Parts: sequence; C-alpha cells; structure tokens
Amino acid sequence: MFTYFEGCFGSPIRADGAGYYIYLPSYVLHGDPSFKRVADQQYGGQIPGWTGVSLYAATDRYLNRYSAGVAIMMLPFFLVAHVLTWLFQSPPGGFDWWRFNHAMDGYTLFYQHAAGLAGLFYMVAGLGILKKSLERMFTPGVVLATLSALLMGTNLLHYGSGESVLSHPYSFFLFAVLLCATDSWHEDPGSWRRAAALGLVAGMIALVRLPNVVVLMLIPLYGIARWPDVPRKARLLGSHIGQLALMVGVAALLFGLQVAL
Repeated sequence: MFTYFEGCFGSPIRADGAGYYIYLPSYVLHGDPSFKRVADQQYGGQIPGWTGVSLYAATDRYLNRYSAGVAIMMLPFFLVAHVLTWLFQSPPGGFDWWRFNHAMDGYTLFYQHAAGLAGLFYMVAGLGILKKSLERMFTPGVVLATLSALLMGTNLLHYGSGESVLSHPYSFFLFAVLLCATDSWHEDPGSWRRAAALGLVAGMIALVRLPNVVVLMLIPLYGIARWPDVPRKARLLGSHIGQLALMVGVAALLFGLQVAL
C-alpha cells in the first residue's frame, strides 16, 4: 500500500497491466469487445501501443497481445470495486466535498486499487498453497526458508506489490495450485474429478500467459527422480488415458475462451 499511496510506481493499472486489464471495462461495463469505448473514454480515441493493444492494419480493429486469464481471475475484485464506486456516488446537488465521488468507468480509485490488491491476494494465496504442499515433504524450517527465498530473493515481492496488475503473481498462484493438483492426482490417478481439476488449472495457466505452458511438463515428469522411474511413469500414464484425455479436453475448452475472443 505504501508503494501506491506514496506514488512510488504510479497508478496500479499501467504498462503491460493495462493490456491484461482492459477486458474488464470493455466487456463488463461497455459490452464492447472492440475496445473502442475504452479507447475513446480513457485514451482520447487511440489506445497507446505500450498497453499491448494495437490496431491491426488489415481490419482496422484492435488486437490485444495479452490474453484474458488475468482479467478473469481479477473479475471478483473488479465487481467489488464497481459496487463501491456506485455506493459512494454523491446525491445530485449535494455532498460536493465527498472525495470518493468517482466515475464508474473502470479506471478510477476503487478500480485501480482493487486491481492492485487482486495481484497481492494471489501472491499471498500462492504462498499459502505452496506452504501446504511443501509441509507434506519437508520440515517447517525448510519450508520457511524456501518461502522466504521465493518472496525476498526473487522478483515475486515486486510483482506482488509494485506491479501487481501484471500476470506474474497470478502465474505464481497457478503454479502453486498446479503442484498441489499434480500431487493430488498422482495419489489417485483414477479420479475423474482430480483429472478435471488438473485440466482446469492447466487451462488457466495457458489463459493467463501462454508461454507458461512449459510448466505443464511437471505433470508427466512428476515423481521421476532416476532412470528406472521413466518406464514406471510411462505405464502409469498409459493406464489412465481416459483421465489424461479429460485433462486435455478441459484445458482446451477453457483456452477456447481466448480463441473465441
């Protein structure tokens, strides 16, 4: 909160985060998949290229290089911000001093900080889920050291606070869930429910940031520590083709939302 209230970084919705976020005001508030309403109201008629949203010359329509996964995960926070902005509207003709009388355009104070807090929430939630997974295999001291190193020794703290509208804290949360869900499925590989849950996580990882699909290699490689583990793992996967097909189907269905957009 200090980083934003002291103006260390500027508004939460900025840089690449503007491209991840633009789906929410465009679709939820304006019902406009073309992004032109936001272009007119927020950017004076032309969305700047630094947002990742640019005009495609062949059609003269806006194309967003960023996918909609972050916006989907941010949606509950956006809706709370929208309700708060509506509740704090001043009655006509009165309360001119009311400092929270902001436009319901998706970019004023409550929307800005709801977007920033969403990333912070997912960072903390990711640490909590990872803690639960690690506690099953390691001592409390090792778990604490690992979480501390991740938070303070990488870019995680920065992206969870200073640039929390970018995809990184959301990806971190999903990676933690992936580790937990992969472990859970391997405990009961015949479970259709666990297979569907793992497919859901995989689809969201792709929907948040497509290059991150590389982490899905965790699923077939999980539990392989030495060469004799490879044929054993191959037999396990081969004997549960149905569950694997369900994973792929659920993930593809979820990522199909981006294809539809």
